[in-house]
Amino acid sequence: MRTIVTLTLCGLLAACGGEGDPGASGGPSAEGASSAPAAPAWLLAAEPEGAVGVRDARGLEAGQEVTIVGRLRDFEPGFGALTLTDDRVPYCGAEDCTMEDGCLTPWDYCCRPQEANDASLPVELHGADGEVVETSDLGLRLLDLVVVRGTLQKAESGGLVLVTREGWYRRERPELPATLRWEQH
Repeated sequence: MRTIVTLTLCGLLAACGGEGDPGASGGPSAEGASSAPAAPAWLLAAEPEGAVGVRDARGLEAGQEVTIVGRLRDFEPGFGALTLTDDRVPYCGAEDCTMEDGCLTPWDYCCRPQEANDASLPVELHGADGEVVETSDLGLRLLDLVVVRGTLQKAESGGLVLVTREGWYRRERPELPATLRWEQH
């Protein structure tokens, strides 16, 4: 449990950004900087059309092109690899679960782990070489509502993974519990 909390906190620090306009596609901003850093190339300026929820996408076949929408649940540090969870699954902070209530991680799905697992899908950003892109800046933070278009492929684990060569669009950045303070990256 301690390792999971530590990894989550490290991931949080790597993925979080400034508040800004929730619909904006700009990257995180540093406090006191004269201008915001450029957004990563894979943070799309326009939302791909026709998005379906993660649960619906999980019911499709490998090889299909699809646009999905979901909340950023997790990511792989150093790579363009993340996990989206269907927006219909409430995250702990959305259920008014706070640190005062004993929930140490209101930005995740510890209140509903099985439901979240059943409604999640990994996403990988592949470069021209067909490999996962190496990056330390996804242009996102945990719980951002993300829209991504790609092709469903069989994962090594036997499930599906959405592979994109374009990137993702941040549709929304949720309000967080007042007790949770995000560090800027």
